[in-house]
Amino acid sequence: MYSAGFFGRIAAVFAFVFLLIFSVSAQAGEGAGAPVVAGIGQRVQLDPTGGFSSDGNIPLRPVWSWVSRPATSVAEINDPTVLRPLFTVDVDGTYIARLDLYDAGDPAATAPLHSVLVEVGTGNLAPVARGVIRNTPEAQTSLTLDATQSYDVNGDALSYSWSVESAPAGASVTIADATAPLSNLQFDLDGNYVIALTVQDENGVASQPTHLRFSYNTGGATGGDDDDEDGHEDDGHEDGHGHEHGNGHEHHGNGHGYGHDGGDDQCSSMSQ
Repeated sequence: MYSAGFFGRIAAVFAFVFLLIFSVSAQAGEGAGAPVVAGIGQRVQLDPTGGFSSDGNIPLRPVWSWVSRPATSVAEINDPTVLRPLFTVDVDGTYIARLDLYDAGDPAATAPLHSVLVEVGTGNLAPVARGVIRNTPEAQTSLTLDATQSYDVNGDALSYSWSVESAPAGASVTIADATAPLSNLQFDLDGNYVIALTVQDENGVASQPTHLRFSYNTGGATGGDDDDEDGHEDDGHEDGHGHEHGNGHEHHGNGHGYGHDGGDDQCSSMSQ
């Protein structure tokens, strides 16, 4: 006879395999933080929420700078060394700030571990692409791609574009509908895969791309390019516009490794 403990372990395994949901955010290149529509004279917080994931064991040092401002603007970031600084919108137009996150343990570091762009403006702003990969248990080489957490801060309707950015040599990778917010991905070989998601608003303005990474190994779980590998899914948090963003994690234990880039902005040892 099997013990109650045995059945409990079996149930836990099935729950682990069937209920994995991964939030994914831009990680290759520059991620996108939470955009803000603001008026002249408004004090705005630059918020990198959803634009990067962090290994909580690595303290990060934030450094903000302007990528672009309206030509006549003299707006300054009040403290470029905190995670969520403030500035005042002083003229009409679009402001784009960049957050570079360095290893705080290496004061001489010149290459950031993560970069996030945050857009603030008085008019139409670019939408934000948020991608999620979901396991499809009945087909181990089939995944569901979910872009329904993508949004436009101006409320514009979105169009979607999925693409295969990289795959193992000789792999056959098929996206059932590359323009649907929910689609199916089929693949056939072991190795590392990168899927890109871009969204566009009805005015033709495109988002920063989001990259979904995963690894597949028929011999057992393998690591992906995730920065956060604590083996569980965390609850998301809202970005102030009613959009929830979870953080990405790599999960092990089902014989197949799906590693994903995260969308968390939780960083240890940083000023808020």
